[in-house]
Amino acid sequence: ATPATGCTLKWYESDKKTLCNNGTGSAPNPPYDATQTKDMVYTYYVSQVDANGCESEMEKVSVTVSSAPMPTVSPLNFCEDVAYTNPLTATINTAGGTDATSNYELVWYGTDNPNELNTASEKAALEKTAAPVPSTSLVDTTNVRETITYYVAQRNLSTKAVSRAAELKVTVYAYPRLKTHDPAAICEPNSINLNDTSIWLVSSNVDQFTTAYYDKDRTIPMPDYYVKASGTYYVQAYFEVPTPCPTTEKACKGKFEVINVDVHYIRNLTIDGTPTTCPNTPVVLTAKTTGTNMKA
Repeated sequence: ATPATGCTLKWYESDKKTLCNNGTGSAPNPPYDATQTKDMVYTYYVSQVDANGCESEMEKVSVTVSSAPMPTVSPLNFCEDVAYTNPLTATINTAGGTDATSNYELVWYGTDNPNELNTASEKAALEKTAAPVPSTSLVDTTNVRETITYYVAQRNLSTKAVSRAAELKVTVYAYPRLKTHDPAAICEPNSINLNDTSIWLVSSNVDQFTTAYYDKDRTIPMPDYYVKASGTYYVQAYFEVPTPCPTTEKACKGKFEVINVDVHYIRNLTIDGTPTTCPNTPVVLTAKTTGTNMKA
């Protein structure tokens, strides 16, 4: 419970007279008995007192202590659109009880939260027949990350008691999205810096990443991002997915984006003409070469 500004809470037992926690009025701690065979419901009442000592009316608070402990779950992290077909997992929890692991089964609810429901029948209606396979897609690709919560409880096969559902959070990280444009043509022996951010820019909100550059084969990153030859090159942005990440590939890689480089050159220059002539006699010389975008 949350008190109003300037007020403090005052907790009572179910008789509305006895203050909780040995008369201190502080928040109660409902007891748990590992041998209980059914859910236990405890009733408390709470009021608030202002600075003048005036006390409000009481509000009823019901607390249900399940006879089945919650299963143990661990969060998972994925890169956007990574291929993953394994169902989610959870671990049966027998802490505080005497039943063996084999006396429990997991109960999956998908993304529906059974903890918000009041009756067993409402919760049972949300049960799934199997553990779900998590989605690695983003609802909004402009988001840096999105977290989806899946719910799983465990059922005692003897008592049929179902625990409160544990929250298994799955976070999907957006891969970096780049946009490129071709740099202006240059002449030999100059080079083009592919790492120049005027050639590419980030079109998403991802701001922590590394870039790698490739030639036309797109197999091994180039050791140097300065290029001196015309051709088609590629840039790819990536970052490491935070642990725990269950996939073999931990790098969250964007798509290959094209950068076209145009380097002009002049080579094999030769001059043809009459080797000898008389004074004051014009000679016609012809220059020959190979290259790109040459003008006379």
